[in-house]
Amino acid sequence: KGEERDNSTQGVYSDIGGVTQGAMQMFIADGVGATTASFNSLITALGKANNSRAVEETLIQMRSLGVRPDDYTAGAVVHALAGRGVPGSTGRALRAVEEVRAMGGRMGMHAYTALVQGYAKEGQLGRSMEVVYEMRLVAGAAPSRVTYSILLQEAVRAGMLKEARQLIKTMLKEDGLKPNTTMYNMLLRGYSTRGELEECFKVLAEMQAVCVRPSVVTYNTVMATCVWCGDSSGCAHVFQRMVTPPASSPPDRLSYLLLMRAFALRRNPQAVLRILRNMQQDENVLVEEDAYSVLLQSLAGARDPPLGVQQIVLEMRQKGITCSKATYVALLRSMIKKNDPTSAVALLECATEAEVRVSAGLYSKVASLCVQRGKTNLLGKVKAQMIALDIPLNIKNITQASLDDTYTEPKRSSAEIERLKFWIGLPNNYYEY
Repeated sequence: KGEERDNSTQGVYSDIGGVTQGAMQMFIADGVGATTASFNSLITALGKANNSRAVEETLIQMRSLGVRPDDYTAGAVVHALAGRGVPGSTGRALRAVEEVRAMGGRMGMHAYTALVQGYAKEGQLGRSMEVVYEMRLVAGAAPSRVTYSILLQEAVRAGMLKEARQLIKTMLKEDGLKPNTTMYNMLLRGYSTRGELEECFKVLAEMQAVCVRPSVVTYNTVMATCVWCGDSSGCAHVFQRMVTPPASSPPDRLSYLLLMRAFALRRNPQAVLRILRNMQQDENVLVEEDAYSVLLQSLAGARDPPLGVQQIVLEMRQKGITCSKATYVALLRSMIKKNDPTSAVALLECATEAEVRVSAGLYSKVASLCVQRGKTNLLGKVKAQMIALDIPLNIKNITQASLDDTYTEPKRSSAEIERLKFWIGLPNNYYEY
């Protein structure tokens, strides 16, 4: 019989057209009869199947059989008909609840909470608050933290941050409920999405005022906003506050990454390297490729880096951390932009050893840079790599493009240019100098 019940339950979800009649036949065949609990289960299943019409038909059948609804019935009806964000669905649920009341049922906390959520998901926050006030007056019950959490979440999702802020104040003043960290984190995410850094710091101050301890998620949200807004000092301040007692919270991997990015924005590779070393000493944090990627890009963009990019790439390989192709590409572009052929060629060699294949265009650009800077020995290395990887080699185009750029450099003498032409095998006037 258990197997038959499982099959019948599957029918509730799949055969939506005849689900009500089929479910009632199951109850009668088992000799159990149509009880209130059976109808509640059926209404819940119909709601999961998104069959609003069948829910209303079930209420009619419930009345015809003389089955009296209990406190759970109204909540099951509201959950089944509302809460999906479809305009008008919550009003439809409210009309169905009136039918439940006419049958002798009443609204419980479960039903009120479902109504609050339904109106909030439709963007009718004002109507949700009316339901909250009705809870106090009619049911004589104050809304719970769950109710306020639902309201707050939907308000933030709708971008109604002022109203969300007011909800927290109402919760404190009228119901004496202390907001928890999760609720403040919802509000912070809303302000962070908009890039409103000042408001994020205000929320952090409010948490301290009402003695709500921030979590690592709280701090990370504010730090991410600082990085997004280019406030590296603010990011460092929040990190310091996070690790300082009494409001300390152990930083996680994202905390370190955000701090590294903040100092990378300030073009301070020394600080980025120091944070990575601290991160490596933290037993609770796993250092992965993304942390090294931030350091590498910071080093590549620095004029006087404390370490060479090749040293960090080698360290990654020794630790079994793979440098991604995207990282190699970004670093090579930085080296080309800095006119640093030595580092660019060394990085190409690292990529080849790691079996990372960058585009043929980057090889050509590095080769052009070598010609432009007069690094014939480095050009030979690039040529060897391109030949080994079967990358098409057009020295004439590479050299001509480089020479076009080189002619714009007043420091490059005509003799050096002709020497490069001679070495490559282009027509030249080298012996005239």
